[in-house]
Amino acid sequence: MNSLLFLKPRSFIAIVITVTVMLIVAAGIEIWQSRSDLYSLMKEDGIELLRTVIHSSTNAILSSDEIEGLVEDRIRTTARFVKMLDSVSTLDQQTLQSIARSHGIFRIHLFDKHGRRILSSEYSPAHQARNFDSIIAPLLSKKSNEVVIGFHQARFDNGSRFGIGIPRAANRGGVLLMNIDATYLTDFRSRIGIGKMIQEIGNSGNIEYIVLQDEEGIVAASKGVEEMSALEHDDFLRRAFEHDSVFTRENTFNGRTVLECVQSFSLDGQKAGIFRVGVSMEAMRTLEGQMIWRAVIVSIILIILSVVLLGIISAQQQASAATQQYEKIQTYSGMILDNMADAVITIDHSGTITIFNKSAYSLCRTGSDPVGTQIDAIADGQLSFIMNSFSSGHPVTNMELTLACGDTSRNVILQSTIATDRTGKPESCTIVLHDVTELRKLELQIRQKEKIVAMGELAGGVAHEIRNPLNAMYMIAQRFDKEFTPKTRVKEYRSLTSVLRNESQRVNAIIQQFLRFARPPKLQIEEVSSKALLDEIQVRCSSEMKEKGLHWKIEQNENVLLHIDKQQFTQALVNVVMNALQATEKHGTVSINFSAHHTAVRFVVVDSGKGIPKEELNKIFNLYYTTKPNGTGLGLGIVQQIVSQHNGTITVESSEGNGTVFTIELPR
Repeated sequence: MNSLLFLKPRSFIAIVITVTVMLIVAAGIEIWQSRSDLYSLMKEDGIELLRTVIHSSTNAILSSDEIEGLVEDRIRTTARFVKMLDSVSTLDQQTLQSIARSHGIFRIHLFDKHGRRILSSEYSPAHQARNFDSIIAPLLSKKSNEVVIGFHQARFDNGSRFGIGIPRAANRGGVLLMNIDATYLTDFRSRIGIGKMIQEIGNSGNIEYIVLQDEEGIVAASKGVEEMSALEHDDFLRRAFEHDSVFTRENTFNGRTVLECVQSFSLDGQKAGIFRVGVSMEAMRTLEGQMIWRAVIVSIILIILSVVLLGIISAQQQASAATQQYEKIQTYSGMILDNMADAVITIDHSGTITIFNKSAYSLCRTGSDPVGTQIDAIADGQLSFIMNSFSSGHPVTNMELTLACGDTSRNVILQSTIATDRTGKPESCTIVLHDVTELRKLELQIRQKEKIVAMGELAGGVAHEIRNPLNAMYMIAQRFDKEFTPKTRVKEYRSLTSVLRNESQRVNAIIQQFLRFARPPKLQIEEVSSKALLDEIQVRCSSEMKEKGLHWKIEQNENVLLHIDKQQFTQALVNVVMNALQATEKHGTVSINFSAHHTAVRFVVVDSGKGIPKEELNKIFNLYYTTKPNGTGLGLGIVQQIVSQHNGTITVESSEGNGTVFTIELPR
């Protein structure tokens, strides 16, 4: 620095100008590089957001289609059941009403072969006046064996319906129509639909628009989008529609420059349109202007204060480092991730968590901030396997697993994405966890109800087939006992005929249970206090518990009124408790825990018995399935049927050696 004082003024000015020019050039290069890096980061974030939108849209459509398929299968099964009854007997309105109530059907109509409605489970002047000709015509003309009316708005009631029509039996002629109340399903579809998803994601302050567009125009868009360029007039959009890769460009929207990311959207292998995501560039413009002004000011300072050149260069280096850190902190990724419904976790090559969004906190129920800790420190280490995938360079795709989250477990679909450095070495791994717990519960409830209907039909058929020959056997044994006397071995003869009669009666009692399952009695709903119900269970089961030497207790957090069929529900609860008793060894424990919540009540029966093998858990509610030497395999099937009639659910958790937990949940 001292040598600068002895330079000639001309040389000193030349040095100052040279240093200034070099600084300006360096500042320009730095601005260009920073802009390039920020632009690349914005582009990556936009592409990732676009892919997330496409993935979420596909899941929403598949979920909606799955729900509609399940509803269609359920109503089709009931329609065939009514068709079978219609073919063998003459139906009346009371019978149709009973079938509609027991199977959750909203309305059933019967038409004769001339298209005249002859019977209905529900008549009203408005419904009587409705014209069904366009619906039943293809069935009457035998051009179609089935008409699926699908989801539609009710014409005379609030809500929506889902209907189906089939021909009546050949010996009757005509048409059978029925529908169900699908309001809760259409509401559910609207909550998970593409439009709702686009509106929620598009509310982020840094997203200008999200648009799903086909060749006809806009299909769905975020708030504020009224008009966009058409595919046929935009070569860029046309190329994106014809290819599967992501296309990006700078575009103008409402007078503002945005970074637009575009990719085609396909369903079942067919092009359905394109998704367009516009990310605001205002923050980048602002930051770019700030960097330019900073470079100008620094240059002026260097010209005036050239004697402190080294100090200014050092300050510039510090400012540059601070700028890079500021850019990293202000990245769009954090804001986008915080608004995502899915849990997102990012780890580095050592397994250290670097990103953990709000949905991940909610899913994993983490009290402290997990950023900076190892991946195996969360969710009881269940995600530690992702390190094997990370190190091998093979991401995980659509893996469904049950994740322990605090004192609960959640069903999630896991996907991972691996980012590499310039040499191709894995640098970071992003894990996306999509919570499908509620969807799986809904699917389980539907499957359970369908299984109950199928098992009931099977039980009824088997019982009727066995009962007639069984009665004949019993009558023959009775005649042998009363009308015939052998000359020798009389005592043995009487013993054999007695065994034959007794066994026939025992089998007949089992058949009675089959018929009870096939034709369950109508519920007699009444108000029952939970305390009175549990007191009765206590009295009915205490003697058996004491006789076996078990510890037996009942706990409840409050006394509430239940709307149940007391006799049937009590029998169901007793059956579960007796199963627990039989599975528990002497000095073991059996307990009932009752709790009331805002929308439901829950009975939890816990035993310390030998437990149920994992491979047997999915079979225990099946008809005829039993592990007891003298069991009929009907007990838990009837329990499930009674709970289902109360619009409730029953679930079981067990493992060998750790006891069993049955949970019955009823709507409050």
